[in-house]
Amino acid sequence: MDEIRSFLFGKFRPELLNRLSEIIVFRPFSQEQVENIAGLEFNGLCALLEEQNIRATLSDEARKKLAKEGYTVELGARPIQRIIEKQIINKLSVDIITGGVKPGDEIRVDLKDDDYTFTVIGSN
Repeated sequence: MDEIRSFLFGKFRPELLNRLSEIIVFRPFSQEQVENIAGLEFNGLCALLEEQNIRATLSDEARKKLAKEGYTVELGARPIQRIIEKQIINKLSVDIITGGVKPGDEIRVDLKDDDYTFTVIGSN
């Protein structure tokens, strides 16, 4: 922590640094942690789908791709939500609107040719 403090005081004026109440050092996530975060973010989508009586699961391969594409050291895991919106929710919305996925369906989000796909695996 002393090294970081010295570095900061070498780069920034003391007036600025004195306005900071605390300095927090973040360490990069492990791959397992990022995959857990991807699962948690996907659970948010599942909650939205349950309001329409649609259940969803995420394959391990899809979770790993989501974790890999949705994590950078600079931004952390924040891009995961954007990827879910652009590559899963948008495509799934089209399937719901066109009737490919209906209320009562259970779907599995998987990968095919490195693209997210939706398969109805059950229906009520």
